[in-house]
Amino acid sequence: MNNLPNIFISYNSNSEFEETLAIRLHTIAAVHGFNVYLPDRHFNSVSMSQETQARINISNYYILFSTTAQLSKVALEEIQYAYKILKDKSKIIIIYDVAQGKNMKGTDGCTELYYNRKTQTPESFIANVMRRIQNQHAALTRVAKQNDEALAGLILAGLGLLLLGALTTSKK
Repeated sequence: MNNLPNIFISYNSNSEFEETLAIRLHTIAAVHGFNVYLPDRHFNSVSMSQETQARINISNYYILFSTTAQLSKVALEEIQYAYKILKDKSKIIIIYDVAQGKNMKGTDGCTELYYNRKTQTPESFIANVMRRIQNQHAALTRVAKQNDEALAGLILAGLGLLLLGALTTSKK
């Protein structure tokens, strides 16, 4: 059974560099067993398609390459939609360029990473992103499993008390 998360990867439609990084990340993540989705865009798309919405809906993580001075309209629409779908903002990963700096506001709680073209190769940076997602997902999975086990214990205790009450109650 595949316990790896579904990942949606987005990028500015006007950035060939970001698109290349997104496709590299898509390929590497898919090779490592992740279910990875890219936006369904046609040449010069200006609004998010229903297929893109469906892909974001089934994703556990949303990654946005945001290395340009300004987000494209479609990338902005996609991340706003992801904010609504993903309840845990730490699962929204925004990748900035060190030289360009942070170009978005209102990203408190999101995971922000910085890519340095001078000191990092795309491959090493992408490998780092993959490790981070795997580690974060493993930690969240452990917490969820502990919560499930605690809930199961409470349910069993409740059922035991209910059964004990039924056995000790006299019939009139």
